[in-house]
Amino acid sequence: MIKKIEKIKENIKINKKIVVFLVGLAIVGIVLGSFFTVILKDADKSLVKDYMSSFLENVQSGKFEYMKSYINECFNSLFFVGSIWILGISVIGVPIIVLMYFSKAFVLGFSLASFILNMKAKGCLLAFVYLIPHSVVLFIVYIVLMNYSITLSYKLATSFLKKKSIDFKGIMQKYIFILCISLGVCFVMHLYEIFIVPKLMQGLLQILK
Repeated sequence: MIKKIEKIKENIKINKKIVVFLVGLAIVGIVLGSFFTVILKDADKSLVKDYMSSFLENVQSGKFEYMKSYINECFNSLFFVGSIWILGISVIGVPIIVLMYFSKAFVLGFSLASFILNMKAKGCLLAFVYLIPHSVVLFIVYIVLMNYSITLSYKLATSFLKKKSIDFKGIMQKYIFILCISLGVCFVMHLYEIFIVPKLMQGLLQILK
């Protein structure tokens, strides 16, 4: 009984450290993504501005391709979440999933800064509507999934090195459940992102004219 309690305490400590690391990594990624926007060359800044202008024009005119965008986002999440899930089983895939997670935070920071730098105060409001709350929810999903993936890699590596047996079937059943929940939440958030956010932005742009 004492050994089981100690094992639970050890797992909680490991999970806390992983979550703190992932939150810190996300913050660093967002900051660096924002900073990267500032140091872009003028030509690159113009391209970003043109892309944003084109995107906002499509939103205002109602030419936004909802279903195509939704399918693309779902496919991207399927690839991203699926890759993290698979690499978590591979033991050696942890550095790759950490890099993938960091890239997501970097892109988020870049998007936020692009709105603010190009559209000033209006950009702050548009960035808030464009990225909140679905981006926050998605990152929570990523953190939970990453936590399980890294923990699983650690358990597999430890059992292999110390030649200990583990309940692999039970672990995988829980891991598959986490995968299904993660994908389900992602798909729901993409519904909000693709079908509701453009309408909110459209209304906000009309108010801010």
